[in-house]
Amino acid sequence: MKTRVAMAAVAAVAFFLILTTTGTVEDKRATGTPGEKVYAVMVDGSWRTVPEAVWDRCHMQAVFPLCAVPGTPQ
Repeated sequence: MKTRVAMAAVAAVAFFLILTTTGTVEDKRATGTPGEKVYAVMVDGSWRTVPEAVWDRCHMQAVFPLCAVPGTPQ
């Protein structure tokens, strides 16, 4: 059951990212103190708050939101 909930959450985040922004990752930031960080990527001149896993996957110049989907080639 927990696995299904986690997979649904990942799918919902990916779907939300796809609907809100597309473009190239221009910048990244992880502000805050360890354990309380806010992760963000800049796409098309706007900062988008993303989970840490997405921030880790989406490197500079990667195509967003494709880089946010696990298993997508970069």
